[in-house]
Amino acid sequence: MTRQANPIYIFRSILTLILLYMVFLGYGQDIRVMTYNIRYDNPDDGPNAWTHRKEKLCGLILRELPDVAGIQEALYHQTTDLLKNLPAYELFGVGRDDGKQSGEYAAILYLREKYERLDGGHFWLSAAPDLPGSMGWDAACTRMVSWVRLRQQETGFTFFVFNTHFDHVGEKARIMSARLLKKMIKKIAKGERVILTGDFNCDIGSKAMKLLQRGKAGLKDSRRAANNVTGTPFTYTGFSTSGKPGNIIDHILVPEKAVVTDYFIPCDSQDGYYFSDHLPVVVKVIF
Repeated sequence: MTRQANPIYIFRSILTLILLYMVFLGYGQDIRVMTYNIRYDNPDDGPNAWTHRKEKLCGLILRELPDVAGIQEALYHQTTDLLKNLPAYELFGVGRDDGKQSGEYAAILYLREKYERLDGGHFWLSAAPDLPGSMGWDAACTRMVSWVRLRQQETGFTFFVFNTHFDHVGEKARIMSARLLKKMIKKIAKGERVILTGDFNCDIGSKAMKLLQRGKAGLKDSRRAANNVTGTPFTYTGFSTSGKPGNIIDHILVPEKAVVTDYFIPCDSQDGYYFSDHLPVVVKVIF
């Protein structure tokens, strides 16, 4: 008995081929996106401290060469190390504690020669989003969002990138953060194309992530939408390759009309350790 092909899969494949052809002709735009929690520089990490892994981590980013990347947990000196080792990129971000250089960044990297930053800003995941360092609800620490509006130099194509890091303790904080983030995306982007990256500290089926995907203004999970999914089935690792992996808590969300051709979780390691306690996520999106 012959097995019938899934019509949804066939439709997706045909649509992807059409869009790839449009990209080839210059009518479509494909963007390579990464999200990566690089782990803050903690001296107690011993052999996994930043000084021992920064070059390998930057080498991974260079190999994947994303157009844009949302980076979480970077301290100020780590952002300078990233720029030193990734000279093709610009970095946009501030420290979450004071809106300047203190505390972790939810920074955005983008290719300097390919994109121009038209606008950008930051807000905090709290009841006072304009107040640097403000803490929200039952969160264990300050959380924030950085965003940019980019224009592709060659074509004039524009889109927004929002990058965040949700709280690792407070479930209410994650839910309220999702509500605020969705509201702010609508207010700032005004219906323009949006890519959302982040360490959300929860899986895609959680209430917080469902809120971001719900309704007309909702975004979709790039993993579920992708035509081709490769790599590990987890993003949290705790550094060791022999430890018990966690769930996929690092996500890239895209507009409903965008097509995700590829979704990849690289699992590079050396001597039994990954380059961060999280793995990056890389996707190829076609608008």
